[in-house]
Amino acid sequence: MGDTAETSLRRRRDGIDAVLLAVSALLVGVTSAVLARMLVDAWDSGGIVYGAVTGTLGALGLSKAAAVATVVGFVVTLFLFFLLDSSKQMQALTLVPLFPVFYVAVTGEGRWYAIQWGAQVPFLAAGLLVGAAVALAGRNVSGNVREFPAAANGLHVVLAGVAAVGFLEYHLASGAAVVETRYLWRDLGAVLVVAVLLGSFTRYRNPVTMVIVSADSDGITEANVTGGLYQTVRRIYGDAAVTTESHEWLLRASNVSSREDLPDVVNPGDRNDREDGTRRGFQFRPDGWFSQTVAVGARALPAARFTEYHFNAIDDAVAARNRTRNRLVDRTKRYLRLAVPKATPDGTGTDRRIHNAVLGADVVVCAVHYPDIATNDGAVETFARLYRSFEDDSRTRLLFVVTGGSTAMDKYTAEEGGPRVPLYDTEFRSFVRDALLEGSDAWRGKRPDDEDIVVVDREESDDAETASRLKGSKRVLKTLF
Repeated sequence: MGDTAETSLRRRRDGIDAVLLAVSALLVGVTSAVLARMLVDAWDSGGIVYGAVTGTLGALGLSKAAAVATVVGFVVTLFLFFLLDSSKQMQALTLVPLFPVFYVAVTGEGRWYAIQWGAQVPFLAAGLLVGAAVALAGRNVSGNVREFPAAANGLHVVLAGVAAVGFLEYHLASGAAVVETRYLWRDLGAVLVVAVLLGSFTRYRNPVTMVIVSADSDGITEANVTGGLYQTVRRIYGDAAVTTESHEWLLRASNVSSREDLPDVVNPGDRNDREDGTRRGFQFRPDGWFSQTVAVGARALPAARFTEYHFNAIDDAVAARNRTRNRLVDRTKRYLRLAVPKATPDGTGTDRRIHNAVLGADVVVCAVHYPDIATNDGAVETFARLYRSFEDDSRTRLLFVVTGGSTAMDKYTAEEGGPRVPLYDTEFRSFVRDALLEGSDAWRGKRPDDEDIVVVDREESDDAETASRLKGSKRVLKTLF
């Protein structure tokens, strides 16, 4: 039954991707026709670019047809490598209408129809060679993976650059006394489509930063959650899931047969590293035609290390960035990933590193072992303070992960008198949430919803050689992409 539901979900997702592919291709086709007219008009305006290009060609003794052939050879070669890219084939298909529509539109405007393409073979070959050299730079070809990021970036730079220069040439540098608003906004829209759409195609990795604020100070909760996540990723995505940092540690943490084996994963060296927020990295590529590889960088910090200094610094930084989140400058900074919170000048470097790690995270996981909730008021108070800080933040997602789900389930069934239910059951999560809220009076009206609570449980394996599973970890994984 589960397989049937999963297959149905995959088919529905494929259907959505198919519609997205068709709509994107249609948008590219319409945009190509608009850009072709704009670029022809920009050339006919005889502005700055026209003078610079014709002057350069004259000095080199080259014809306009030779220049066009060279550029065409260069761009088509970049596109072919883009089409061969195993990570970008679907994105490349959306660009297929670009070339025939653009060519037909340009020739319809009275350009290029007189070019004798056979006579321009040397220049087409020159463009091909240069394009191949650019596309092969920084390539990643191994096994079933074929990635040519330089081809994607080259297409983006060339096409978006030509569109932007043509727009400026026609609307600003042509010397025309009147600019028709209808053409202005239509052309601007076409330029933005090229810039934004192709810009999204150049991204191969979706970096996600996760900080685990754990109630314990021995690293067991970190090993349980991070190792369980990596194990789940490996089980779902197989060879497509790889470690990027702390390889041996992640393998040990993901290959335990029960929770009792986790202390063997954590040694004194790991404890010291953990206090400094050692990064545990892995990456995977979710299902989907347009999916990007998710690169997870996880850091862990003990809840006991947070002080009033950190909470004040976090509150000030979150309040400051949320005051400006609707401004164009702030949105631009976030897009460029430059919105780094400014460190408070006082305090040591280690102090700053703690709250800066939390402020820079995409997901903050507050993790606690269920049996420890009642005896760890300090950790729960830290969770409450963090929730108050990030409750209305648009950048950082706060998630509460409670391990020891089987212990919680035993108590739930004993008190409620009902049968055992899945870990994601709404009433069961509400029961766990109540235990968390009762663990401290620091919540002060700011209380997480049931959707913010994820209960996980480390199953014991009957075979000591077989790794146990962290039930419920898929729900944590879904918050990362």
